[in-house]
Formats: sequence, C-alpha cells, structure tokens
Amino acid sequence: MTHLLRGLLLGATLAIAAPVHSQHATPAPGHAGPVAAPAAMARQTRLRTFAGVYRLAPGRDLAIGPFDELGGQLVMLDLGTLDIRVLHERDDSTFSVGTTLMAAAPLMATVVFHRDTKGRPASLTWRGAGGDSQTAPVVGRARTEQVEFRNGDVTLRGTLRIPDTPGAHPAVVLVHGSGPATRDVGYFNTVYDRMGVAVLSFDKRGAGASGGDWEVAGLNELAGDVVAAVKLLRTRSDIDAHHVGLDGSSQGGWVGVLAAKQAAVTLAPDAVAWLSVRVGSGTSVAETVLWERRGQYRRQGLTVAQSDSAVAFARAVYALAAAGAPWEASDSLARTVITTGWFRRVYPDGRRRDDRSWTFWRKNVAIDAMPTLRQLAIPVNWALGRADENVETRASAPLIAAALAASSSPDWAVHVLSADHSFIAGDPATPIGDVTRSRSVAGYWDALEAFTRRRLEDVKHIERLGGVGAK
Repeated sequence: MTHLLRGLLLGATLAIAAPVHSQHATPAPGHAGPVAAPAAMARQTRLRTFAGVYRLAPGRDLAIGPFDELGGQLVMLDLGTLDIRVLHERDDSTFSVGTTLMAAAPLMATVVFHRDTKGRPASLTWRGAGGDSQTAPVVGRARTEQVEFRNGDVTLRGTLRIPDTPGAHPAVVLVHGSGPATRDVGYFNTVYDRMGVAVLSFDKRGAGASGGDWEVAGLNELAGDVVAAVKLLRTRSDIDAHHVGLDGSSQGGWVGVLAAKQAAVTLAPDAVAWLSVRVGSGTSVAETVLWERRGQYRRQGLTVAQSDSAVAFARAVYALAAAGAPWEASDSLARTVITTGWFRRVYPDGRRRDDRSWTFWRKNVAIDAMPTLRQLAIPVNWALGRADENVETRASAPLIAAALAASSSPDWAVHVLSADHSFIAGDPATPIGDVTRSRSVAGYWDALEAFTRRRLEDVKHIERLGGVGAK
C-alpha cells in the first residue's frame, strides 16, 4: 500500500514511455509473487509476533509492526509525539532506536520485548540513551490468524488481527495503495488494537503470498478483492458483520470507494459500514497521473510551455488507451512530437512497447471515483496533504467535498493537512529520514481515531470492551 515511500502509481506513471512498474519481480499471471527464503520467512514471522500497541506513558502509545516498504523491519509510531522510527535488530528481542526515522545512531533508546507464558507479546522495556528505563505494557491485546479467500480464480492471503476479548468485533479491511503491496504495513496494522477493532490486511494480488497479477489488474478488480475480504469477515462469528469498515491509502481511495459500492450491491446494503481514506485523489486516474507528470517535468527542468506540450501528449495517449485503441495508435501519435525539444528529455531511451502497461491504462485511466462516492450512504473520513505532488489537493478537496455533500453520508469530513503524499511532517524538499522529516503529520491520527470511535459508539462497542484503549 502507498503508505510512506511509494508514489501514487508506482512506476506506472512512466507507462507511456518505457514502463517499469516496479523494482520487484513480476509474478506470472495466476501465481503468487516471489517466495521468500526460509530464513527470511522465519525472521518475518518472528517480527510479526512483536506487532501491537505498547503504552509507554499516558498519552504515549507506541504502535509497532513490520513494514515491508522499509525492508520488513519493525517500525514504530509514537501516537503521543508522532515520532516514526525503525527498530534495528540487535538480537531476537532487542532493538536499537535512533534519533531519526531510519538511522540506528545516534541512539535514542534500546527496546527489549518481553513475552508472557503463552509466548505472546506482553510488554517492552524502553531504555533511553541517558540510562532511564520504562516498561510499556501491551494495550488492546490482539491475536492473529492467517486467512485465505478468493475473488474468482484469484486466491488472496493475509493476516487477521482480532481483539483478544469475547464477542463479535467491529473490523477494518486495509485497502492497498499502488505497486506490489503486502500485508505488512507497520503501525497501520496495529493502531486499531487500542480501539478494539479487528484488522484484515492481505497481500495484494500478485504480491507476497497472494495469487493474481496486480500489474494488469483494473481498479474494479482490485475492489473485488477487497469485497471478497469483507465477505470473509461477514461469515465469522467473532466479527460484527454490520460494522466492517475500509481504510485505504493513495490508490486505495479509488479502490475503497469502488469496493464500498460493489459490496453494497453484491453483499448487503450495509456490508461496508464506513470508509477512511488517506491521500486518495478526487480526480480521475488520468488527471492524477498527469499531475504527477507535471511535477516530474518540473524537476527535469522543462519550461512551462514544454511541460504543457508533454502533458497534452500524455493526455492524448491516455485517451487512446481508454477508448480501446491499440498501442500502435499511440506510437503514431508520438511521431508527431518526436522532434520537439522536450521529447528526448522525457523519453531519453525512446518509447518502448509494453502491452501489459497498455492493458493497465486501458482498464484504468478513465476511472473517476467521485460519481460512485456520491452514491454512498456511509460515514467517510478523507485526509489530503496540501503539498502532495502525487495528488492535486487543490482540485481534489472541493471535488470530494462536493461528492460527499451530494451523498447520503450521515458523517463526513475532508481534512487538508500540511503534508505531502507520505504524511511525514516537514519540508517535502528534505529527504524522509532527515531530523526534520522523522515525524508523522499532526492532526491525522487524532481525526482518524475520533472518526472510528464514533463508529464504535454507534453500537456501544467501547462499553462492551470495558474501555479498551480509552485515553
């Protein structure tokens, strides 16, 4: 899922040039992605056992989980300070935490995890670099279960985190961003623990242990995968079938909206009870990618006139794909601009044919989720970044607000925060991981929690759980 580092449509933004969808191996259609070596799988399994929320002090909950986008390492979000840190392994249960997001040094603290008699995570010890030591117990303990479900001929696999308390629990399905996203998305998996909400996070088709092929999938097909996950949850006695929500990031905005509508039609009107979106676009796929390209051209040093011409060419190519034209039609179009001053700068190696890329564009460039959003009658929480170079927030925010105002949603909000696509605070021109770029943007997590807790209050889940995770 596009959570921290990926662009909106990883690599696919270059599809009309020499498409490189990702740096990951491309799985064959109908098959799962590359299988990790046994040692890597054992490490992955061990790190997953430490996932959870640990209360360091009142107002200082640490949401921790392995994050594939950061090498599968444990990543921590301090929900009090909003610091984000990679936990660097020293041995099987001891980790170093640096003073910036990715570095192990200078040392901020040493973290030691402790298990209970059943082998479950019970607490961690936080030993500050100055010698102070604190114990942080687990808050909102959850158990995990590996699950498998199908959408047509595609088998999908993931992990379900369920509150370790009696009763049927509300749940959230995490909706992927672009690229070969897997189930391991760090603190996004665990932040719901303290609210008593189950979380189903699965490997995107063609990634991790799931079958299928994300590179040629339509967003409606990906939405069908999400609906299949919702369907699975609705069959379980430990899940409240009437309170299953979706939480999507980036590409997951389009997919989440489409999935909510699909589920209402194919499962039940209330199959998806709410929708949360972070950095999802309010414009079409084509217009969103063209916004990305403008940023790319600016960084390449193109003039405004050159950028306008290059964008016009790209828009015409996308229109051909959406109309079902063959790739050769775009090649003919390219010949009309090949002698322009910008063409060789944008396409230094020329345009190379890629039928898989063309299939992706044919299925997706015309998709606009706003007409579908207008048809939803569920609570929606949508967060955007003012400095986002992947999503044109200035255009998206009013479109999303207008769609929700025209819908029958009983509770909706559009938040525009001081952030780029990563939702890492600080100047977007500064690399992520710098001392000024190691903290989550203020406002997002509080708004998400307040929105989610309102969904729980609807059915008095907080009271039934005895105040689990209450601040």
